[in-house]
Amino acid sequence: ALKTKFGIDALPTATDAQPAPGPAPRILLVTWNWSTLTEMPYLLKQAGCAVDVLCPAGNWAIRNSFFDRWIDAGDSLESLLQALIALVDGAGYRHIMIGDDPILWAIYRNRIAALWPLLPVKNTAALPILNKLGLAEHCRRHGIATPDFCRVEGRADALQALRVLGLPLVLKENYSNGGAGVRVFRDAAA
Repeated sequence: ALKTKFGIDALPTATDAQPAPGPAPRILLVTWNWSTLTEMPYLLKQAGCAVDVLCPAGNWAIRNSFFDRWIDAGDSLESLLQALIALVDGAGYRHIMIGDDPILWAIYRNRIAALWPLLPVKNTAALPILNKLGLAEHCRRHGIATPDFCRVEGRADALQALRVLGLPLVLKENYSNGGAGVRVFRDAAA
């Protein structure tokens, strides 16, 4: 508080005023099919951000009132990627947050140069360890304890995995997607 020469609280003057804050940082949240991002628009708004969401209609990220603008991603991952490419340059976003591994993997696999700067890992030498199988193989090669596993690409591989690993058998897709595609087999007939 400001004090006068008599020690009395003084009202701030125009010269004491702080500069007006700039515009809220604009954030683009990009999601395809990950319901865990439902709370992200709220958190970003609480942090003082303007939040746009690029996602398909009906996505969990827009089932709230905490975003400023919804941008329709269309009905395919390809249409989402095309919309994202269009938004990367010149849209004025301080940050673009990609919320699903399938989006990241599509950028990695297709080597989409316009979206490469958005990736959390840009060193292509590290790409093999960014999926479940690659990381497990890396750990095994370097003596890091990891559960036994087998690569399964068809029925013959699945039968071999059953013989080697036994039951119960957990089958996971090679890329992460919030646990989607994980199946547990408790009997050989399944």
